[in-house]
Amino acid sequence: MTEGARLSPRKGVLGLETEYAFVFTPEVGSSAPVQERIFEALSEVLKGQCTCQDAAYRKGGFFLANGGLLHYEAEADALHRGLLEMATPECSTVREALAHHRAQELVIARLLPGIRERLTKSSFAGTLVIGKASSDYQGHTFGTHENYLVEDRPGPVRLAALGLWIVVFQLVRLPLTLLYTGLTVLALVLFGLVFATTMAVALGQAIRRRPTGDEAVEPAMVRWLDRAIKGLVTVAGRLQILEHRYLLPPASRLVSPLLFHRFRDELVTFLVTRLVFTGPGWLRTDRPGEGARFVLSPKASAIGEVAQVYCDPAR
Repeated sequence: MTEGARLSPRKGVLGLETEYAFVFTPEVGSSAPVQERIFEALSEVLKGQCTCQDAAYRKGGFFLANGGLLHYEAEADALHRGLLEMATPECSTVREALAHHRAQELVIARLLPGIRERLTKSSFAGTLVIGKASSDYQGHTFGTHENYLVEDRPGPVRLAALGLWIVVFQLVRLPLTLLYTGLTVLALVLFGLVFATTMAVALGQAIRRRPTGDEAVEPAMVRWLDRAIKGLVTVAGRLQILEHRYLLPPASRLVSPLLFHRFRDELVTFLVTRLVFTGPGWLRTDRPGEGARFVLSPKASAIGEVAQVYCDPAR
């Protein structure tokens, strides 16, 4: 759609992303697996029962035969507390998107028995429910994301501002990128040394068929290199977390005002009336001292911006 066009789900490309919560109740004497382990069991059952393909996507996951995507959604510093997210393929009509949404829920229902069986074999006996709701009793919110392909054609002033923003952003990000790349390369070099050292020791033992005087030295070096690799990977991971927490959010806020001007005006009316007509309702008890309050939508409080641009360095 052009900037002057009205928002309409009947035009262009649209799709749905839905978040599902894992709820596991262990039996007496058993324990509950972390959410990541449940997703691993789901992945194993999925690959055995459905035609799917590993997704070349930074979050991993699988593409289904109909083009839908299934992956594990979690914060980088809380991988064990994630949830299941499924996306429909790109659709041209609302009816088509809803049909694919229903299909993905049938897939989940058919996978459940196999997931429970695998968890039980892994000593996690209990009841597993994959829930679809707007919130849970702890105040966590889940939701469905509606995705629309739209077109924004900025004029010369906005284009100049966007170009300046891109240059400044990349210059600010450059030192962090170089450091992250250097750590990654160093970790790969150390991994190569570990592999070469291990192979040399194994080859020496095979040739001599007896212990050598170097065996006490080589394993110690391998252990040191292994610790160094783990340290480098940890530091690189923390650099990524710092980038996502402290660099990308302000960068997104700076560029957001330059884009989607017309859509913002139309979305305000859409969002307000949407909550009135389709809000599922929620008894809110997560604010101490305020008691219980009824709100139209548990997701409304999570909407901080009418329109926002997300900077994703992985894309």
